Amino acid sequence: MKFFELFDQDEVSCQTYALYLNSIVDVEAYVSLLRQLYPTISTFVFVVCVRLDWTSNNELIVYLGGMDLDIEKGTPVTGNHYAFCTYELGKSKLYYVDTLGYPIPHNLLESIDEIVGSYRNDLAGRVLRADVIMAHDFSGYGNTHSCASSCSIYPFQSCSTVCGPAVLIGTAIAVHNPHLLELLVSTKKD
Repeated sequence: MKFFELFDQDEVSCQTYALYLNSIVDVEAYVSLLRQLYPTISTFVFVVCVRLDWTSNNELIVYLGGMDLDIEKGTPVTGNHYAFCTYELGKSKLYYVDTLGYPIPHNLLESIDEIVGSYRNDLAGRVLRADVIMAHDFSGYGNTHSCASSCSIYPFQSCSTVCGPAVLIGTAIAVHNPHLLELLVSTKKD
């Protein structure tokens, strides 16, 4: 593959819809409007605000900020870190990119499936069966991540303050050149 082919785009960005998942309150109304305004979406890019936490049983859990209730306290959870994922309609892969290497939020697939299944009824349940390709495997809390061979070549953030800009750049790549994002997330370190 030649370098310039990675940047060849043929109407890709016109068929991709990026959204901030944490702010959707009424999925049916939101998706109904999407179907009217954008009837040819082929790929969704979901920006998510997450929080990594530990339960009293010392189990790791990743919440969707603003959409989740703490499983022990029942109180709303606010997010403190941004990540994103992409799902091409009808495909069997979901790419999840968290530049701190946090695991996928516990209910993210269900939340995405609700939107995708509402947008196209024939796809209901497919996200739940998707292969999740992670940019980085979780190896510790915060900045203690150390990339292993299972991690991709997608950049890992080395401080805790650049997740917002990193997500903006990653989302732009996902919208304008999904093949480059797939290459970055799928290519593993040797």
